[in-house]
Amino acid sequence: MAALYELWCYFAVVDSVRNVLGREPDVADSPRAGVDKVELPWAFRVRWPGGPPLFYKLSFSRTRSPPRRSSSLIFRPDIVIEIERAGVPEHHVFDAKLKVD
Repeated sequence: MAALYELWCYFAVVDSVRNVLGREPDVADSPRAGVDKVELPWAFRVRWPGGPPLFYKLSFSRTRSPPRRSSSLIFRPDIVIEIERAGVPEHHVFDAKLKVD
């Protein structure tokens, strides 16, 4: 259930960005599809012309160069929007959590 919720949240954000920009994305990576499942690979990306790329499970680690460097562990947040300001990419990170009683 948690993985399904993460995917739903990712595509809800994709739809929200599409609504704000008023146009469809021009590039989307391909999901992995098998006979019994479909999954998104790490760093799955949707991008709009002149708009921000939106990633699913983008990796941040000690070995990567800024701005995808982390100070300690490897992190893979569920949703990352990359917005460029003055030529410098900013990462806006969202991490979906499903809570069940």
